Amino acid sequence: MKKVLSLFLTAVFMMTCLSSFAFSASAAPEIWDGKRAFAFAGGSGTKDDPWQISNGAELSYMFYIFNNGVLKEPFEETYGHDFFVLTKDIYLNDVSNYDKWDIKNRPANVWPYAPLGLGGYAFYETIDGQGHTIYGLYQICGGKGGGLVYGGMEGSTLQNLNLDKAMIYAESN
Repeated sequence: MKKVLSLFLTAVFMMTCLSSFAFSASAAPEIWDGKRAFAFAGGSGTKDDPWQISNGAELSYMFYIFNNGVLKEPFEETYGHDFFVLTKDIYLNDVSNYDKWDIKNRPANVWPYAPLGLGGYAFYETIDGQGHTIYGLYQICGGKGGGLVYGGMEGSTLQNLNLDKAMIYAESN
């Protein structure tokens, strides 16, 4: 009986260890590699089928579209009053050493875009974070301010989105 109980407890211990290992291995976040995607994860941009953003490259693509004049023909009908959703948390940088970040000790990826609404194009879109978080934003801005969003957002909706472990250096605003 003792041997059976010992084998049972050993089996339970091993299953617990293996399930903990599997959970921790799958829980490692996908960290943005600094590159831009050329499409979204899915969707068509409508309220019922929003553009899906699942990683840093797709978030970078959205900012590229709005801050680099891609809104001009033929994209005006494709992008404008569209809907976006985050489908999971996004890690723009490894945040394990966040407490050491400063102007000289930068993480791997510096966010290259101006805030939405600042790039000369009004932003009339809806972004629903669905409770997800963008981690590790590190941005160095010039004279007009920084962050993910700025003026020119009238008519837009930004909801259910969190920003954590972000560092923004801006000269003003």
